[in-house]
Amino acid sequence: MHTTLRLQPGSDGDWAIEGLAEYYSLEILGRSGTMSRERLLHAYEMLAARGAEAVHLRSKSVSGAGTARAVTVLRALDQRIRDATDQTRGIDDVARLLVREGGTVTTTRVQELAQQVSGQDLSGFFSSEVP
Repeated sequence: MHTTLRLQPGSDGDWAIEGLAEYYSLEILGRSGTMSRERLLHAYEMLAARGAEAVHLRSKSVSGAGTARAVTVLRALDQRIRDATDQTRGIDDVARLLVREGGTVTTTRVQELAQQVSGQDLSGFFSSEVP
């Protein structure tokens, strides 16, 4: 996933890059039917439990628990975007924009693109979900 995404973390963007890589590793297996829906949901539940150990995401590099929490945050962000756009857009659109732009990824850039895609102010979400 990292080779394909070709993104570099900015000063606080490692959570997003690691989270996207892990999220899409699971999503590809789920969307392709390689992993059952039940097994996929169980994997997400396990990541949510592990991610509860992470205190901070906005750092130069995240731990395994931080990556797990990042996946949970990205899933929640996907749902927020889907709810705001009548299910027409989601985290895939944010990821597509990040990859198209290339360069470094920061929390601010992820927030800006998510707001652009959703048409909503997501500052509250980022303040509470991405400490």
